[in-house]
Amino acid sequence: MEYFAKFSKVIEILESEFHSLKSLAFISGYDPFEFYRGSDLRGLDLSGQDLSGLNFDKADLRGAILNNTIYENGAFNNSLLSEDQNVLTDHFDCNLDDITQEDVKRLYLFARFRDNYIDNFSKNLSVPFGELAEFSKLSTSTLRKARRGETISIESCIGLSLGITQIFSSNPKAKSYTVARQPCIEILSLNPSGGFDRIGRENFLFYLDIAKKLYNLRKERNYPENMETWREGPVMLNWYYENNFQSLFHFYE
Repeated sequence: MEYFAKFSKVIEILESEFHSLKSLAFISGYDPFEFYRGSDLRGLDLSGQDLSGLNFDKADLRGAILNNTIYENGAFNNSLLSEDQNVLTDHFDCNLDDITQEDVKRLYLFARFRDNYIDNFSKNLSVPFGELAEFSKLSTSTLRKARRGETISIESCIGLSLGITQIFSSNPKAKSYTVARQPCIEILSLNPSGGFDRIGRENFLFYLDIAKKLYNLRKERNYPENMETWREGPVMLNWYYENNFQSLFHFYE
């Protein structure tokens, strides 16, 4: 029965009079926001289409014509694009789901939210800033920094991401406010010479994987209880990776 249901849906899409990606995504019966992730959309003429509410992570849009399209900030940040299409992107390529993963707390990193992201979230979902601070377990001063797009610790970013996610999941207005689900966070590392360096999402996920493996190896070797609070930055994580974690085999032996 499931096969025939899917087949009939394909027939419905093929016979549809709609030609916009957005309309076809809604007809599919799946989550329109995620429908085109990983899709091959090379060379399509999408001029003038309203693509709001859609996300194109891992979608291949090289050579697609995107003149005068309407889209949400971040929608193309993790897409495969032609060089002349990079104007559609910015540096805020991580989303809330990336940041709320369990092992992110093991990274010594920093973060910034896109300008006006938090203000727009609060306004569109009618969430007072005091309530957002309470849900996020943050001080109002830290929330003000995040609102202004200033750099905050990864711990504060985790708290704010969890708070936004919790509010989003229970707010009746959330379904139509897909902007909150788009990539909106830039990950940074501390530069020894001062300031911060940008870490793209791909590198962030790479470091996250190393940190998780590092934690599990330490746990197997009965490291001290306070290792739950240990955090590693890119320099040490790269060192452990390049040395295949060999230093752990002799630690505390």
